[in-house]
Amino acid sequence: MSGCTSRALIVCTGLPSDTQHTALYRDEEKLVAFQPTRPSKPSIDIHSCAGKLIRRINWDQGSIKGLGWSEDEKLLVVTADGTVRCYYDLQGEFTQFPLGNGADEAGVKSCRFYAHGLVALLGNNALVSVSSYDEPRPKLLAPPPEGQVHSWNLIPPAYTLSRSVEVLLSISQTIYVSDASECEDRFLDIGPFTHIAVSPNGKFSALYTATGKAHVITSDFQTRLSEHDSRSKIPPKYFEWCGNDAVVIAWEDEVHLVGPSGSLAKFFYDSGRVHIVPGQCPWIR
Repeated sequence: MSGCTSRALIVCTGLPSDTQHTALYRDEEKLVAFQPTRPSKPSIDIHSCAGKLIRRINWDQGSIKGLGWSEDEKLLVVTADGTVRCYYDLQGEFTQFPLGNGADEAGVKSCRFYAHGLVALLGNNALVSVSSYDEPRPKLLAPPPEGQVHSWNLIPPAYTLSRSVEVLLSISQTIYVSDASECEDRFLDIGPFTHIAVSPNGKFSALYTATGKAHVITSDFQTRLSEHDSRSKIPPKYFEWCGNDAVVIAWEDEVHLVGPSGSLAKFFYDSGRVHIVPGQCPWIR
C-alpha cells in the first residue's frame, strides 16, 4: 500500500431539531484513496442538511472517539484521553472538561449521546456517564462483566423506570443492561450482536446478529416482536430506527426498511455510497 492515502469521513448524527446540521470528521482507522483537494490538517466540518459547508473547526487535540449534538445544539467532541469539548456556537467557542474515572489511562473506545448527556465506554469496559453538559459530574455506572463488547447503545433516562441512563451491551451471546446501581444479564442466547439500536421513544430495541438476522424486542426484553433475515454475510454500515415503527439496515449500495410484523422494502443504489444520518425526528436521511 502506498503512502498516498487519506482518511475516510465519518458522518455524525444531525441536530435533534428540524433545522438540522451535520458534523463530519475523518475516521483515523479507515483509509481511502488520496484526494489532493481535501485539506491536509484534521478538521471537524459542519454542513447544512443541503450539504453547504457552514463551519470548519481545525482539530489538533488528538484522536476523536465521539461526536454528537445536544438538544440545545451544542457540538460535543470526546477524545481518546477522555477530554470532552463542548462547542456552544458555530464560531468555534468552547468549554471543556475531563471524564476522569481512569479515562486518561484506559482510553475511550466509543461514546453514545442523548439530549443532555453522554456515556463513554472505556478500554477496560468501564462506563462513564455525564448527565448534564452545563454542570458535568462524570460518574461510573455499574461495571459490566469482562469480555469483548461486540456493540452497545443506551436508553436515555427520560425513558427508563429508574430515571437513570441504561446501557445495553452485547457480551458473549447475551445482552447486559447497566445503570447507576447494577448490571443485569438479560439471558439471551442468540448473540453476539454486531449492532444495537434503541427506538426514539425508548420502548423497543433492535438487535443485529453476526449471522445477518435482525430481531426487534421490547426494551424490557420480555417480548420478541419480529425477526428479519437479511441473508447478508457482510455486516451493515448502518442499523438505525426510522421513527418508532421501522428499522433501517444499510450497506454501501443497499438499504432494507423493516416495518411492523416483518414487512419489508428494499432499495438498491447503483452509484455512490449510502450514508444514513439519524436524528431525533421520526425520519432519517
